[in-house]
Amino acid sequence: MAELSAAEPARVHAVIVGIEHFGRVRDRNWDLAGAAADAMRFARWLRRRGVPAENITLMLAPVPAAQAAFNAEAHALGIDVRFVVSRDHIMDGFRPRPEVPVGDLLYVYWGGHGVLDHGDRRLLLCPDAHDGDQRCIDLHQLREYLTRSDVAECPQQVFLVDACATFREVNSGPSGPAVAAFPAGPRQAVDQFLLLAAATGQAALQDEARGTGAFSDAVMAWLEERSPGLAPDLAALSAHLEEHFDGSGPDGSALQTPVAMELLAPGGRGKVVALGPPSGPAPTAESAPAARAPRRRGGLVAAGVAVAAAVAVAAGGTVYGLMSPGKGGADGKGGSAPAAAAPGAASPSAPPSPSPSGSAAPSGGPSAQPAAAPASATPAPSAQPTAVQPAGPPKVCASAQPIASVPEVVAAPCYVLDGGRVTMIAEVRATRPVDVAVYLWLTAKDDPRHLFPTGGTAQQTRRVAAREDVLEPVGIALPPGRYEVHMYVTRKGEPAPSPTNPTVTGRSQGFTYP
Repeated sequence: MAELSAAEPARVHAVIVGIEHFGRVRDRNWDLAGAAADAMRFARWLRRRGVPAENITLMLAPVPAAQAAFNAEAHALGIDVRFVVSRDHIMDGFRPRPEVPVGDLLYVYWGGHGVLDHGDRRLLLCPDAHDGDQRCIDLHQLREYLTRSDVAECPQQVFLVDACATFREVNSGPSGPAVAAFPAGPRQAVDQFLLLAAATGQAALQDEARGTGAFSDAVMAWLEERSPGLAPDLAALSAHLEEHFDGSGPDGSALQTPVAMELLAPGGRGKVVALGPPSGPAPTAESAPAARAPRRRGGLVAAGVAVAAAVAVAAGGTVYGLMSPGKGGADGKGGSAPAAAAPGAASPSAPPSPSPSGSAAPSGGPSAQPAAAPASATPAPSAQPTAVQPAGPPKVCASAQPIASVPEVVAAPCYVLDGGRVTMIAEVRATRPVDVAVYLWLTAKDDPRHLFPTGGTAQQTRRVAAREDVLEPVGIALPPGRYEVHMYVTRKGEPAPSPTNPTVTGRSQGFTYP
């Protein structure tokens, strides 16, 4: 299955789901900005490779203000988008149509909140879920449903699931999830490959500054660059994710561990070889990170082989490492909870877990919030003294994130609020000495315009040999409000971020002033 058969575009089908808005939740803590855009990105990839629009079922639950824009983009692709608001809408999108899809390959993409139930059931939350009634579907029951010949006639099926696998008992209200069952029916032999964003007990993280799930972004970037056709090398994709998410938490456990599973029909061509479990002990319900809202996107799936009457299941291609976290700060989503905020500043809070009192959400399901990750190897002694952090209130940081263009570096945006003085900080860590350019700038929250420096960035070049704080005081008076410190790191000599391009937002940490 890791070697897909070449498929003609007309014989490829897809069901794509992106749930970022949960209309029955009173506050917006559950909303998962970027889930709909990630789904649209996958639809765009399929269309650009010739898949007919009528072969694509696109189901989106965007925030209401974005619905018109998504509708226009879908129509530009020739796709009739379905705006879904309930579990029934989602299930209807998978149910048999007047003509059963017949082809060589079926793609299923899901972006949204998720939890891991007892029995390792991965539950995907639907748009009408809320704290007291977490309506959802069971991923593996959906997988089995799609083996019915009266639902889909596609012998190869690929599932890409960007959702958390945090423990249900940590993230659900007293009543637990409300799972709807797909009807049973006669099955057929089908090869299925599942690529899941998170392992047991883990959150699937989101880059809120860029509005994308870290897993979805990594998968799509690889598909766009490395797969000109519709039958990508799934083993190579899994290996890419293993390398891309190479990082671990302070206790040695993986922050996010994408998992590959291969389910082969009898007589299948083989099975994925497990690459090995993440470093450190598997998480437990008691040791799971503090939960965010339902999701993202929030477990280690056993790497073993279970044999059923009709399907050989191999949990393989286990990928382990660091997912790019979403932004931290006053909005409560993303990186690890920072240290206590300075007096006079709003303390960036860890989003609440879905519970009767309310919930905050990463992607599609209750997700846990990991701690910041250290560099992946023991750093060498520093060749120069590191900058001294300003005395007084503590430094508040988002989670450290790997820098794609400088693999030996992880970095985090931070700030210190000392009375009326604000200092922007880039906390940079390297596994070996490297020359980097560090850019810092300040914006008002949700405003791409550079507030300080005006229309530009503050640039410093450093040789980082271990860990260093790059400081930049904010030299303007700020009115009360919400702000974001942005950071961008490149190898020395590479192009700088453009201050006129609103898509270049770097990594960010929010705060409230004063």
